[in-house]
Amino acid sequence: MSGKGYYRTRTVTKTVKIDIISDFREAMDLGQELALFVSAFSKDFLPRIGQVAVKQIQSNIRRGGGNATSSPLHPMTISLKGHKHPLINTGNMIKTVKATVTRHRVDIGWANAKANKTAAIADYGITIPVTEGMRRLFAGKGFPLKSSTTLLRVKPRPITGTAIQQMFDNNSWDRAFEQSMTIASKNSGLAMTVV
Repeated sequence: MSGKGYYRTRTVTKTVKIDIISDFREAMDLGQELALFVSAFSKDFLPRIGQVAVKQIQSNIRRGGGNATSSPLHPMTISLKGHKHPLINTGNMIKTVKATVTRHRVDIGWANAKANKTAAIADYGITIPVTEGMRRLFAGKGFPLKSSTTLLRVKPRPITGTAIQQMFDNNSWDRAFEQSMTIASKNSGLAMTVV
């Protein structure tokens, strides 16, 4: 009787081992198919979502910030710039915003340091100490500063963080994801659907 128990256990063990090997091969095949799918998806989705982000940021710059309640420019600023468009001076920020795709990520930024600094000031605002030269400039333009004014505060006009939120709000992420899923399914031969 002990022989039969041993035999059965051994048979079950062999069967289990065979099933594990069979499942392992299927899993490996599926893993390779999934790897092809993920590769195809990444190659399409990351550049796609990067370009959507760049367009949203450019739109926010043209609107004067991503926040619909951004205040208009101070009359002194309009006088200095010669126009009332808050974030547009030379067009450098609009022209140089870019999406850079690396293997598994996309970075959004600016192609030069000056635009990067201007974008950071737009996003977060800045407080500037008043100098005598600034006092003379403001007075010369007809906007004398009070002697008690020691700091000028530039309010934030968010463009980047709001762009990401706007992409969620208007379903840009979802559309880009679904388009990339469709393309990746075609390119990898693995039918995947969004549920």
